[in-house]
Amino acid sequence: MFFAPIYSYDEPLHYLLILISFYFLFSKKLFLFTIFFAISCLVRESTLILLFGLFYYYYFEKIKYITFLLIPIIIYLVYRYFLISTDNHFTLDKEIMMRTNALKDNFKDLPYTSLTLFSLFSTVIFPIYFFKQKKINREFQNLIHCFYIILTLNTLLVLTGMLAAESRLLFLPFLFIVPFFYNIYDELITTFQLIKQNIKSYKFIIYFCICIIVSVYLSYYLYYCYNNLINEYWFVLLLLFLLNIALKTFFRSKIN
Repeated sequence: MFFAPIYSYDEPLHYLLILISFYFLFSKKLFLFTIFFAISCLVRESTLILLFGLFYYYYFEKIKYITFLLIPIIIYLVYRYFLISTDNHFTLDKEIMMRTNALKDNFKDLPYTSLTLFSLFSTVIFPIYFFKQKKINREFQNLIHCFYIILTLNTLLVLTGMLAAESRLLFLPFLFIVPFFYNIYDELITTFQLIKQNIKSYKFIIYFCICIIVSVYLSYYLYYCYNNLINEYWFVLLLLFLLNIALKTFFRSKIN
């Protein structure tokens, strides 16, 4: 994540390789996992952060799993050594200075702070909030723990070493919970159902208007972008988020 390739928009290939490697890992086809995971590291080195979660997941497993998790690291380090040794323009001091200035850039003024916070909200807080509304079977708890470990590490890394407004950089840990994305969808459907149930309630109409006002203010007045529909996207997410909280707080009897 600390080298120039992070600036390329290669997420489709990157995510595809990671998901394929996960398939082979959980199918216990470790050799194929090693190949695809190593390639994904070469495509984008931020893949390496996923190993922290995988090491945790297989902490109590056989040693062979840990061994196969180490192989992609070795392959990547060898590749990186030869790449840097042949790159006359790369200087470690310059790279470190650029990365350490990222935290200051993410919060240097109100527009940048707003972009950073909205990026965190739309990519991390919003999906996690809806994801946690549904219970996960105990057999998958270790996988969920892996997700939270990687989410914490990746978020801190992006905030301190990258431009956090690039929301795509924050999404990587969610590859751990792709099979559970239906939880987010299911909770969104629940939100729409609750809106339909309470649409004629005066109390709900008041809360609905308040949610709209707050969402409009946060999405349009703190920072406005003229080049795309990002403000409209933020407005929809904020409105759904606030409505779900309001419905579950003040209309709990309707849920049961």
